[in-house]
Amino acid sequence: MLIIRNSQFNALQDGKDDALAVDLAASFAGRYPERGLVDKALIAAAREGIARARSYGLDRYADISSYVDFHLLIGPRFDTHPPINAILADPDIPVEIRIGTLIEQVPPAEWRAAAMIENEPTEIEEHPGRARA
Repeated sequence: MLIIRNSQFNALQDGKDDALAVDLAASFAGRYPERGLVDKALIAAAREGIARARSYGLDRYADISSYVDFHLLIGPRFDTHPPINAILADPDIPVEIRIGTLIEQVPPAEWRAAAMIENEPTEIEEHPGRARA
């Protein structure tokens, strides 16, 4: 019988998350070239976003990718804004629909308010959940 300890499993997950951070940073840089090229800082920010996404129970690629986009576009603490945090942390909202619920229920003014956290405003041209034309 093969026994995998928690520390071993966590190390495997960390390796996967490192690769995921590189992938998401490259994807982000490709979609938002005005924000700069992929570099260590962008990869580190993506890695932080992945960790924060996982802290809310998000584990599907699409959900983590969307969360990281919000993290990079709006700000690393966007999830602390009360209307956003209420959805992400609500145990009554299934994890699989939390990102969709954010996109559907959080109005643009609240996304702009989330971008102001830490007094570092981020320009938001459109609702973050809407695809660019």
